[in-house]
Amino acid sequence: MHLVDTLGLSLVHTNKTIRKLMDRKPIFWRDGGCEVVDNERLKELARWEGLSEGRRPLI
Repeated sequence: MHLVDTLGLSLVHTNKTIRKLMDRKPIFWRDGGCEVVDNERLKELARWEGLSEGRRPLI
């Protein structure tokens, strides 16, 4: 529930997304926690290219 509350998403949507990520192998969910085992694959799936070198706002 903490993850769902933090993301602000529904439990159903969050569970489906976690299941898809587990099927594609960049994460494992065990002992109540998420372990990222393939950071590069996770970034590829998210289409994330990293942070820019410029200044970032403090949130």
